[in-house]
Amino acid sequence: MRGDVRSLFALFACTIVSVAACGGGGSPTELLSGTPAVTTPSGGGTSTTGTTVPEAGTFVKRTVTVGGVAYPYQVFVPAAYTTGTTWPVVMALHGGHGRGSDGNLQVQQGLALVVKAQAATFPAFGVFPQIPAGETFPRETMLAIATAALDQVVATYRIDPKREYLTGISFGGVLAYTIAYRSPTRFAAFVPISCAPADAEILGVSTAAAQSSFPAVAQALRTVPMWLFHGHNDAQFSVALPRAMVAALQSAGGTVKYTEYPTGTHSENTWDTAYATPDLYTWMFAQHR
Repeated sequence: MRGDVRSLFALFACTIVSVAACGGGGSPTELLSGTPAVTTPSGGGTSTTGTTVPEAGTFVKRTVTVGGVAYPYQVFVPAAYTTGTTWPVVMALHGGHGRGSDGNLQVQQGLALVVKAQAATFPAFGVFPQIPAGETFPRETMLAIATAALDQVVATYRIDPKREYLTGISFGGVLAYTIAYRSPTRFAAFVPISCAPADAEILGVSTAAAQSSFPAVAQALRTVPMWLFHGHNDAQFSVALPRAMVAALQSAGGTVKYTEYPTGTHSENTWDTAYATPDLYTWMFAQHR
């Protein structure tokens, strides 16, 4: 992913195989349930006369204040953005190595790399909050930073309220699960990668057992189209976790897709591969609230 994104798109475009192949071979496994119809991504609302903005096509550094403290984040403004059209927005939450206060580490990984490589054509705003180093549970400050950054972008630009999307990797994916759980009607689609819900945080019980929150999460998110990605050899989040989450979502009547990479680990070789999947963006931007 550090190189040519377009070549990765070609390299990692994968064939859908049956669930019986889970964990074997060289192709990912997908569990499909109620997959929505796919349409071509676009800027969103009906165009009217509008004006361009000088930051179009660039990443802009901003801050958001939470509890009297200013925290950095970055927003990507689409190159074709004008004030005459409403646009979709994707909030992407970084992994543990993106934590800090420099306002830069969070855009050196994950979705931000795709957006950088496709800055001339990426069809949505991108919001990239940065979580401070040392933040641990309870994670109320982290949740507030991410939500406030997204709210600020929505208030600043012409964002389509029916096309707000959420994704996160590893540490950021866990955080994203909590955000989605607490705001189940906000996001048109949710893409968690290499992660699982934090049972203690969801249930508010410090001694919560593993997977004990999954039924509650599934029930809350049953109307949110989701696509989960995971590496079969992930040593930090066992592959049993996303499989169980998918099963819970299916039992709750949710719309869920699952891709498991048979040789994937808990590293860039899973989330970079996921974000280099062209079908992900076609599917995601087709979702509306």
